[in-house]
Amino acid sequence: MESQSQFQCSAPCKHDRIHLDDTARGRTSEFKRPTKNQRLKDASTNGVLPSTTRWPYVTGPAMFNDPNTFPAPLLLAGYYLDLDPKQTPQTVKDWLEAEYRNPVTTQRQSIYLVGSPSIGGNLAQMTDWSLPMSLHEGDKEQVTLAWPKLEKLQDYVSAFYHGMEVKTLTDTFSWQPFDHNKAQKKTHSSRYAHPKEQLVGLKSPHQIVGVRCRPSPDGVSRMQVNLQDIVGALMPNIPENAYAMLMLLNLDMYEDEDEIFTSGRAYGSSRVAVVSSFRDNPLLSSDDGQHRWPASHCAFFTEGKTSQKHQMPRTHPKTRGGNASLPSWGPIHSAVRDAATHQYAFDLTNHANDEHHHVEWLSRTAQTVTHELGHCLGIGHCPYFACVMQGCASSDEAIRQPPYLCPICLEKVSLALFQHENLAGTIDTNELNGHHPRQVYVRRRYAALLAVCERWAKADSSSSMFVGLKAWLELVLTSSMLVPAE
Repeated sequence: MESQSQFQCSAPCKHDRIHLDDTARGRTSEFKRPTKNQRLKDASTNGVLPSTTRWPYVTGPAMFNDPNTFPAPLLLAGYYLDLDPKQTPQTVKDWLEAEYRNPVTTQRQSIYLVGSPSIGGNLAQMTDWSLPMSLHEGDKEQVTLAWPKLEKLQDYVSAFYHGMEVKTLTDTFSWQPFDHNKAQKKTHSSRYAHPKEQLVGLKSPHQIVGVRCRPSPDGVSRMQVNLQDIVGALMPNIPENAYAMLMLLNLDMYEDEDEIFTSGRAYGSSRVAVVSSFRDNPLLSSDDGQHRWPASHCAFFTEGKTSQKHQMPRTHPKTRGGNASLPSWGPIHSAVRDAATHQYAFDLTNHANDEHHHVEWLSRTAQTVTHELGHCLGIGHCPYFACVMQGCASSDEAIRQPPYLCPICLEKVSLALFQHENLAGTIDTNELNGHHPRQVYVRRRYAALLAVCERWAKADSSSSMFVGLKAWLELVLTSSMLVPAE
């Protein structure tokens, strides 16, 4: 994975021209986006194009082809869909019929967020592992940013997966010294031959497991911990009432030996996910911050990325399909305008406002956490729209993606949660007003997300993600096209 973006503006960008339907890079990509009719068909539970006379979805028909609300995914060089253009989309029917998908039940309806393990024993040196190498020798004030708090992530996840109970677990796991010579054969000792690799113990209430550690190949972190070993330590400790358990690490992480780093991974059928917030630290980014979502659809940004020397030129440079001046309407336009007005393009080397950086860090981590929990619900990567469930090939791409669910992924989430009888029982018949109960649920979910964003979209300490999502939600909730009128 590449870790930084090299595209920067020399002056504040006005974002007065945006790409919503397709980007310049999309003209040379092998990726072929599913058509509107295919998207409508793929959103159905039976794989059949629905009748508009009795609309079965939680999102109105116009929204399946409204780039002002749900734009197409960005197709820039090196991004996920550019690297893997022929992936098979997961339809709602595919998702419903998947044997690996765990249903939400009364017995298993809780999401557990697990804090990063504490440091015990004689492992004081591990404290430095959570600090980027570039900051080790610098001004100590640079490394005092507060890590994303579990309690704040709990609020966001509770709204995002509205209807599920979200709990936190702290002081459950700890790092401990690990004696490799006494380790059992199951620790695969042959894999630790590299002289710079070492083992550290991850202690749980039931056992202690050896976790491989290594210096990061790109020199960003002092040491990385191995994802697969951490998952092995988590699986025997899943609470009996847990739908899923996600550990949030403050250390850098890797999965395979030939990989530079991994930000997160979910093993959905096993109910386990792990997310590292290390690389989400805004102080690690060389990007100027101006084109973080929602401004990632800015034409200046997409055309600038396309024209870089290491990327392919447009095949039709004079044609700008899906390119529009910024009008005064539409959820995406509103999100871009509010985020720009908020002056979210801040200097990432200026530490005068640590709270600003902290909330930006929180917003990036929140997106990764909700993405991985989506996989726990059995949802695959999304190629239909710009969506939080898109695949991601780099840290640069991650901050360009939206935090919301597209209409097709929203169908999956609402079906998963509404199958849970306790949630279905909360919808009063007086609230229906001619709508399906799932449509009422989706409005409640959007309202819960808006309430969280309103708390965090403060004047001088927020992230463009929360400011933009707040603006997007406000217009979506007032749209008569989101949920069909009676």
